[in-house]
Amino acid sequence: MRRPVFPLSTAPLPGVCLPLRIFERRYLDMVRRQLRAGDGFVVATIRDGKEVGPGASVWPLAVEVSIVDWDQLPDGLLGITIQGRAITRLHEPALEPDGLMTAECQTLASATAGDQPLAEHSWDGLRVVLNQLVQHPSVQSLALADVATEAELGWQLLQLLPLSEPERQDAMALTPNARLQWLAETLDRLTHQ
Repeated sequence: MRRPVFPLSTAPLPGVCLPLRIFERRYLDMVRRQLRAGDGFVVATIRDGKEVGPGASVWPLAVEVSIVDWDQLPDGLLGITIQGRAITRLHEPALEPDGLMTAECQTLASATAGDQPLAEHSWDGLRVVLNQLVQHPSVQSLALADVATEAELGWQLLQLLPLSEPERQDAMALTPNARLQWLAETLDRLTHQ
């Protein structure tokens, strides 16, 4: 399915909310269309270029998002809150005449395949790291939900940890359990350097 693509420096992973200020005409029109249709769009992380201005190149794995709230901001701009739903692979990105990027999107089943509830003492080390991260004031503004599954734990850590985008792209394609294993190994490697 061909969907509108919103390039950003950071994409909200599944279950994570992100507030946005919309001011470019192409995105105002896109949000209006998507709200009317009751549909979301895709957020892709910028590989090269900028958020504002002509089309940026983006990474191939992106996030399908829903618009969960919108409002007119005090400065007159449109404010929306989006929430990540699913990981998608972009194919054949193209620019529309108004500069809006669109792409054929294929939802990756691996992103949630085999998701399991978190057992009482499973992944304790990763839970401790997440609990420390959510204490930071800038993270508290994200209003992250409590984690109950392996996928939720992995998405929140992947969103918050200072990883390179190539690392994040690799981890986005993994199953929830494999993603947690990768995160545990990555954190172990980083703390023992």
